[in-house]
Amino acid sequence: MKKIIIIGAGDHGRGVWEILRAQNELNPQFTLAGFVDDAADKQGLIINQILVLGKIDRLNQTTEAYSCILAIANPEVKKQIKQRLAGNIDYINAVHPAATIAPSVKLGKGVIIGAGVVIAGETDIRDHITINLNATIGHDCLLEDYCTIAPGANITGRVKILEGADIGANAAIIPGRIIGRWSKVGIGAVVLKDVAENTTVFGNPARVVW
Repeated sequence: MKKIIIIGAGDHGRGVWEILRAQNELNPQFTLAGFVDDAADKQGLIINQILVLGKIDRLNQTTEAYSCILAIANPEVKKQIKQRLAGNIDYINAVHPAATIAPSVKLGKGVIIGAGVVIAGETDIRDHITINLNATIGHDCLLEDYCTIAPGANITGRVKILEGADIGANAAIIPGRIIGRWSKVGIGAVVLKDVAENTTVFGNPARVVW
């Protein structure tokens, strides 16, 4: 049985705990060893019956064998933490049993997929991506590292979501669009055009707001 540490003991970490618990109930493969988090007020807490073991750098110091997952909601912070950690960490995926994923979908490492998610065929999901509750990803899409897809977002076919892009709840993106690196698509936005990198869009149709 693998021992798993969840990196991040906030709301997203608790959600990932729920996904892993659901996975394990269906097919027991691991034990949840605990959380790590840098927040001073979380040290020693017990969250969902799981202990916060210490700060994140503990993972660079331990000689014990753990598998980990980055349960960090902010894509930029998630990347920063990943870069702090040793390169030999085994990152596992958290995929809720109630998600529907086509057999031809490629999944990277450290991927988090919530209940009700649907991912269509020939889509490429890279590393450390979160696809949250009831989001849909169409066929032949590309999601690069550290992307976050919020609950209820609707990504249609052949969309490219580049590194670190953050798609808000209930946003919709028409086929073939490109969402630039580290851009943000606001809640409920309807994206009809490509979005430039480091840009935030909002509205229906989506417009640049900063």
